[in-house]
Amino acid sequence: MRQILVPTDFSNVSKNALQYGLDLYKGTDTSFEIIHVYNPSFDPVLPEFVDSSAGMVEVVKENMNALMAGIERNNGLEITNSLELGFTQETLLEKSYDYDLIIMGTTGTNSLLDKLFGSVSSDIAANAKCPVLLIPPDVHYKGISDMIFYCDDICENTIDKIVTFADRYDSNLHVIAKNQETKISGFVDSESLKVFLYEQKDNSVISEINDFIESKKASLLIMSTRKRSFWKKILNRTKTRAFALNSKIPLLVYHHNDIR
Repeated sequence: MRQILVPTDFSNVSKNALQYGLDLYKGTDTSFEIIHVYNPSFDPVLPEFVDSSAGMVEVVKENMNALMAGIERNNGLEITNSLELGFTQETLLEKSYDYDLIIMGTTGTNSLLDKLFGSVSSDIAANAKCPVLLIPPDVHYKGISDMIFYCDDICENTIDKIVTFADRYDSNLHVIAKNQETKISGFVDSESLKVFLYEQKDNSVISEINDFIESKKASLLIMSTRKRSFWKKILNRTKTRAFALNSKIPLLVYHHNDIR
């Protein structure tokens, strides 16, 4: 059974990411765990948790119960939830060892937390031990007719999983690679899947991908690399973070060494 972790801060953005995931995997052999990580307060002098907010745990429980009550249950999915006291990044990164995928929204509950949760999303995408699917605000699942896959190197296990994923949703797969067309062709054996191969030409990866998203009317962008430093660079520079976190389509992040 596929196991997916979905963090929530109970915002509309995180609820939308959850719904996107439920719609994407509806009717499949998949279990979802919805997790909320909370930290009432933290004393920087004495590094221990201090619950200075009376009744906060009860409020969190009520929010989670309300979220669970609003989930449609005829989707064939196993759905559980958990509440954990801790720091969001550290908790999610530790849990990423045990899941096949993390699905996250890209902003939080208000202007201040938008920046915080956006930072959490980029940090998790760059460092998680499993793939991470980032869902922009107001993007709803309506099928995936075309997906774009960018890779800086070829990993057979990664290609196999992405081809299988594209085939499952009857999608056209547009692959952008660095002089790797022949290698990719050797991994594609599905007769029903349409795969289009392109050599990366532009020095600016972001610019080229943006052009492909517009020209192909893509519904999903997949990016994969062997180098974890690539993600730290692309998700932390102001210009490219804006691309990653404000894109109009979901972004699926793969790390070659972490594919299981």
